[in-house]
Parts: sequence; structure tokens; C-alpha cells
Amino acid sequence: MDSPPKKLTRLVDILNSTLKNLNVEKTFQVYPIWQKWEEIVGADIAKRTKPDTVQEGVLTVSVEHPVWLTELQAQKPLLLKKLESLKMTPPLHDIHFRLKKS
Repeated sequence: MDSPPKKLTRLVDILNSTLKNLNVEKTFQVYPIWQKWEEIVGADIAKRTKPDTVQEGVLTVSVEHPVWLTELQAQKPLLLKKLESLKMTPPLHDIHFRLKKS
């Protein structure tokens, strides 16, 4: 007996599904920030922080110590202003800082 033909899946659909499952889109959104991070925050802060994700216009940054987290909270308006120069779509409207997981 012949089995019924299987439905073929378009390659583009397979790639889109795979990229979505890997969260590649979030990585691509934060990439321009990674490239300019030291320029935006300065060398000292860049050594102690890492931009993680961008989701719905919110940048999430991991910080290695609570003191730096407090410092960055104070600098948030200035950092957002500097990040405007990246002309991201959608534009960033907030930054969330969180302690880096060990």
C-alpha cells in the first residue's frame, strides 16, 4: 500500500520557525548596542555590564554589582539620550538594569 504524500514545508517557513525558536531576533536587536556599548557608557562601566536583550523598546542590561546598578539608574536619562543616536526601530524608551546571574 502506498502511503498518502506528505505535505511539503517550504524552506523559508522552516527557517523562520527555527530562528524564532532560537530567539535570534532579540540577538539581532541588541547587536547594534553591543557594538557601541563602550562608547555609550565608557570603558569602566562597559567592563561591568552587558546589554542582554531589547524587547518592545526596553533594553535589559546585566550589571555585576549593586553599586553599579545604582549608578546606572542615576545615568539612565543620559544613556537613553546616547542610545537615541543608534536610531533603533522601535526606538528605545526605557532601560532595565538587573544583577548579573553568577
